[in-house]
Amino acid sequence: MEGLLVTPKLTQIKQSAEKILIFEEDERTIDDGNGSMYCIPGLYNYLNLLALRHDTQARKEPDANPVDVILAFLNNEVYIVSSDALEGADSQVEPLVLANSSGNPVLAVFSHPSRVAEQYLEAAPNVLGTQGAAILGNLGDDLGMVINPGAAFGFEIDPEGVANIRRDFKPAEEPDDASQDGPA
Repeated sequence: MEGLLVTPKLTQIKQSAEKILIFEEDERTIDDGNGSMYCIPGLYNYLNLLALRHDTQARKEPDANPVDVILAFLNNEVYIVSSDALEGADSQVEPLVLANSSGNPVLAVFSHPSRVAEQYLEAAPNVLGTQGAAILGNLGDDLGMVINPGAAFGFEIDPEGVANIRRDFKPAEEPDDASQDGPA
């Protein structure tokens, strides 16, 4: 299939509208030294974005601060998928766990129900919302997370990263230990 996508000589392309002379990949998606402007539907983790660094009008918002991303995750509703439906407030479900590229288990977590790809809904059709802090608090020590799996803007947090977030961050509603003791 790669032979169909790569042309050794520019002169082999007969229709001038099919020629691309310059392609600059956005630094946020550089991962393998190979840029791809087309993505096979459903494989959006291979999508490369065109660079906008020369177009200041199109790129108005800076990249997100990692601390802000973690706090947003902890303090907002996120979504998991499960083959189990919620029967009541105290019911438990078995969420969808995927394997990462190393074969390690990761919990699939989504920032919005619209981010859940069809392939995940086939395996686990129930989309359930909960606080990010609740997910973090219920993860085992050997389980990582993948946020928006399959998406170009998705990312993975390994078990060590999960432990670091638990140690270093608290949800907005949770007071510090020192404030619980009262005045000294």
